[in-house]
Amino acid sequence: MLTYRKAILSDCDMYFEWVNDPEVRANSFNSALITREEHVNWFNDVLNNAAYFLFVFQDQPGNYVGQVRFEKINNQEAEISVSVALAHRGNGISKEMLKISSDAFLQENPAFIIIANIKKNNTSSIHAFEKAGFVYKGEALYGNQPSIQYLKSSI
Repeated sequence: MLTYRKAILSDCDMYFEWVNDPEVRANSFNSALITREEHVNWFNDVLNNAAYFLFVFQDQPGNYVGQVRFEKINNQEAEISVSVALAHRGNGISKEMLKISSDAFLQENPAFIIIANIKKNNTSSIHAFEKAGFVYKGEALYGNQPSIQYLKSSI
């Protein structure tokens, strides 16, 4: 069983560790390492921006296991991204995090469609999104890279 909360400023270092994990970078559309300065500026900006929702997840013993981020890109669509801490990968946590967070986001924003853009070779994310109730839309270019797109809405 997972619990979650919105991210706070003291989560910045944990997010920095997660974002520069080699597997996270490899599965990101921008795979370059992120400097601490870039990350701190981004994190502070995002925490104060109503277009972003950052959810931090913990397991029952209280370990931080990952995060899900939503970014409203207009008045009807939001993009989602997920990352799981290295020690907690491979046991279905991402599916649970995606389901819990997307349901919570859509409850607060019922008119929205959540869009997931996933690199074509990221099969573990593709399976997690499918198991979390996202529906395959098709192939697309995202950041000039081939991707698979999944959608979820409250309708």
